[in-house]
Amino acid sequence: MPFEGIPNIYQLASTRVGVLVKKTNTSRGEAVIEGVLPWITLCFDNNFKLVIAALIHDEKPNRKVLADLQSEVMMLDDDLRPDEVRIDRGVEFTHLAKHQATPQLKYITQYSFPSRKENVESFFQMLDTLWITLPGYVGSNRSGKSREVTAQLTLEELKTFFEAFVRSYNRSLRKYY
Repeated sequence: MPFEGIPNIYQLASTRVGVLVKKTNTSRGEAVIEGVLPWITLCFDNNFKLVIAALIHDEKPNRKVLADLQSEVMMLDDDLRPDEVRIDRGVEFTHLAKHQATPQLKYITQYSFPSRKENVESFFQMLDTLWITLPGYVGSNRSGKSREVTAQLTLEELKTFFEAFVRSYNRSLRKYY
């Protein structure tokens, strides 16, 4: 463990990203570019406020998204793997806890850990201030139905931007530990 005696407590959380991204819809036989609001699902270290793993995706979190995130967590060095993973009572997370594909991870359904959940919620609020700087920002209108805003970024461009932000964010916090 990086800090002996301090358990690694991680939080799984997910929210909508407030930026419309371009998605090609071919459901009617022709390619139509439309704006969609992606999701971010992440594993957050509650003790040190670090982003451990994150996925930006264009669908509501489901088993595949959570399995991909879980795989990233399992690839961590042994001393960085979590002692417990806290999850909220959202359908996608409680299903994961009930049917753990990876018994090495101990899931705890979070009924009332307000001080622990505040860390990840504060991070999401900080992300809201980051999204403001991007084209396609929809503000608090998370339905994405605003006529004034059009999607300009692709999902891959948003991922690249976010990954650079996370590297900088984590590096800035590590200097304190």
